[in-house]
Amino acid sequence: MSIFLHSKLIFRAIALLLVLIAVAATPPKEKPVVAVVRLADIDRESVRVRTSSEDPGARLSFLFREKDAQEVRRLYFDTESRLVRIKDGPVIVTETKISGIIEHETKAKRQSGLILSFNTVEEANKVAATLRPFLK
Repeated sequence: MSIFLHSKLIFRAIALLLVLIAVAATPPKEKPVVAVVRLADIDRESVRVRTSSEDPGARLSFLFREKDAQEVRRLYFDTESRLVRIKDGPVIVTETKISGIIEHETKAKRQSGLILSFNTVEEANKVAATLRPFLK
């Protein structure tokens, strides 16, 4: 084997080793701390508040207008802290914990959404009134 070919193989091996070190040293992609949901993405007619006799808090659920079940699951699982922030433009409507996923199927289409946890029923009702101001 010639010295030129031998040198070329050594340089390739060194280059490959450097690439592997660079990839190994790259930190993993961090999950977002808070998921952000735009108010315009929520099907405002689907907003519901549910209470439990054992729990002083309340759960608020809503469906998205256009997100499918896979997108909602990704939103749920990609948020490390399970916190969600609902925003109307730059204004934060609420920030609370995501407690689950909901799916609803009609003849027309299949929708998915989130279930949010609140410490009090009053807090959940206040957010619900903000999310559906024009509904009776």
